[in-house]
Amino acid sequence: MPYLDDIDRMIAFGRSVATGGERSAERFHEDIVVDPVGTMARFGPRQIVMVMPGDEDDGGSGFFELPPAEPPLSDPDGMPWKGRDTTDWGSASPAARRTPDGATVVRRIEFDVAAGSEGGWLLKPHVKQASRRDREAFCAAVEVILRWPRGSFRDKLKIEKERRGLVTKNRTAVSRAYAWAFGDKNETSLSLYSGPAEPRKAGAVLRNSRMFTSARVGWMGTGDAGFKDPATVQRFQDHYRDEIDWVTTFMLPHHGSANNFDPSLFVVGAELFVAAAQPIHSHWKHPAPEIVKAIKASGARFRRVGSSPKSLLEERMVVFWPG
Repeated sequence: MPYLDDIDRMIAFGRSVATGGERSAERFHEDIVVDPVGTMARFGPRQIVMVMPGDEDDGGSGFFELPPAEPPLSDPDGMPWKGRDTTDWGSASPAARRTPDGATVVRRIEFDVAAGSEGGWLLKPHVKQASRRDREAFCAAVEVILRWPRGSFRDKLKIEKERRGLVTKNRTAVSRAYAWAFGDKNETSLSLYSGPAEPRKAGAVLRNSRMFTSARVGWMGTGDAGFKDPATVQRFQDHYRDEIDWVTTFMLPHHGSANNFDPSLFVVGAELFVAAAQPIHSHWKHPAPEIVKAIKASGARFRRVGSSPKSLLEERMVVFWPG
């Protein structure tokens, strides 16, 4: 899961306050904002791995403030996988740190699942944090709305009782602060590439009952990433420079919102663009009609996935490796 500090989690909560839903879902979100590791520990995971932005400018400066730890390891009784440092495509293990509550924090990592002589499957995350300017604006807005002393927000967030109060009795103030600092965009997000490791070495692919000679079957999920700025798009492409040409299915960010994606900026040459969109508020218009129109005009396919079972998208393939 993405590593979000106290401020980032409160920003994400402010974004979602206006969204209706079941009380149980709301309570889970409150809990994970107040205590993310403790909340996830209820499910009994063997380990909790948090991915921090790789660059200090993107929010990764807090990495070295945490104590060193052993890198994450696969379960000896389960499917083997290796975590590798993306700055060294080889056997180098990623540097790891540990949070006070026991989670493992990593940067610049990719997971090679079932690696062996026949190849494996690559999972490569990318975390984008909100800009420093927007974070500071959000903190200042909360202080003004709640009439807290200037510069006190960060220290108050270190106290669990204060965090709980912000997501319960002061949730409206958090929402207003978010709207003032961010508008209706969400900058903090986790993207994930999923596809064959070293696809150039794959022999063939059986996909949807058809045989292909190229292993271009990569899937890219983008969460709430923002692709409206050429510099941001370039950083994203640089991070996935070895994988971007192998992406065939691309999940549009934030349900296909026009606030997160500019079709004129060539992010990826995918064959299929997917929007997971089941809007609660009709005025959001997700996915944006102009994005859908631009995708189809480019010759690519578009698919909207919602709560209806008929919209289910399943992709199955078998990758063959030279013996």
